[in-house]
Amino acid sequence: MDIKVTKRAEVTSVCKAWDDHYESGRKLGKQEGLEEGMKKGLEKGLKKGIEKGKRSVLQSLVSEGFISEELAAMKMKHQ
Repeated sequence: MDIKVTKRAEVTSVCKAWDDHYESGRKLGKQEGLEEGMKKGLEKGLKKGIEKGKRSVLQSLVSEGFISEELAAMKMKHQ
């Protein structure tokens, strides 16, 4: 009878170890995914911010008469 209890305890211990290992990997994957998502989001946000800033500057230059709309359009196209 003691042998069955020991084997059952070993099986339970292995199952718990597997579950713990799985959960640890899941948490690590979630953290890595979050970090990667934040990095990509920042890169995309910076790119959009720079584009918006360029557009705003070009619009100001056009409205002040320093450059033509055609030149501004060409500059926007070649970003």
